[in-house]
Amino acid sequence: MIVTMIPTRNSIRDLVFSVAKYSEFIGVVLTAVIFVVLFNCPIWLALVIIENEWSFAAIDPSDPKEFWYQIIAIYHSSKLTLLILCSLMALVAVYFSTQNNRLSTGIRMLVVAEHSMWIFFCICVLYVDGCAGTVFSSIQCTSNFTTTLANDISFSLNYVVDFARYCQFGISLSRFLAVSFDGFYFQYTLKKPLLQLVSPFILRIILGLIYQFASPALQDFIDRNLLCFPFMLTYSLDIFTNRKMKILGQSGKVSHVDVLLLKQMLSSTILNVTEVCFIVIFQLSALLFFVPSVYDPNDHSVPFIMYIFVGFSFLTSTTTAHFLRKRQDEAPSREVRTATS
Repeated sequence: MIVTMIPTRNSIRDLVFSVAKYSEFIGVVLTAVIFVVLFNCPIWLALVIIENEWSFAAIDPSDPKEFWYQIIAIYHSSKLTLLILCSLMALVAVYFSTQNNRLSTGIRMLVVAEHSMWIFFCICVLYVDGCAGTVFSSIQCTSNFTTTLANDISFSLNYVVDFARYCQFGISLSRFLAVSFDGFYFQYTLKKPLLQLVSPFILRIILGLIYQFASPALQDFIDRNLLCFPFMLTYSLDIFTNRKMKILGQSGKVSHVDVLLLKQMLSSTILNVTEVCFIVIFQLSALLFFVPSVYDPNDHSVPFIMYIFVGFSFLTSTTTAHFLRKRQDEAPSREVRTATS
């Protein structure tokens, strides 16, 4: 006996209500997918440039007379100062976030974890460069030890950087849950701040394990799409949270603390997107205009990318310290605890 399941009016209505209930979340995911596609476009373009051997070969980055060679020299001479400034500003961001008791415990823990990762990143870079003698000329290590140390720390820094970015993803997700679904899921983040803290780290470790045991072809997909997907979710979450906060602000349900935290999230997103654009433009320009026979990414790309990376990390810590410092003229707001923190 064959029973034909015909959708009833009630089942269709329940489906419509379910889709409407999670429409914002669906929109966040679809927007993140679009960002992933846009992120991959420069990679596809770079592959086309390499396969077709398109090159104007106008710049020799190894020539001391070239402007690019001078930029690399400036980077090496100012590296120590830049790393110290970045570390100090990250410390300031950590201090201000811990002192701001108007933020929820989970948010403060995530901010501290994020900027602690930037401090650890700067220390690792200083350690490697110091051992290589490029920062502290009085410190010298054997070439084998320096190579091993650089390889190990370079691998670890991929995790450190992602840990920091995933913590920002945790902040954006918490804020999104605070203003969506009537705050139903946000209550769990308030009750379990420690779980909220460790979740970004666990997520990155799991994705790293998947990458390690995957086939080479699948590793390429994971590297281009899966590992960066939380970054893209961060951007889309901030966009939808900003839109929802504007609606709530019209009814007076948003405190000044909420607005400042939203500005921190949006400034972090804008800085990250700008950083990616700078790096992509440089890498495509290097493929097109650098002489292939003398172009070495380790010598000519990494310094510039590192310069941009540390510089934008400094700006991110600066905006975090500015927006998340506790204002003395503010009174504690109940909305911060129950609805939007």
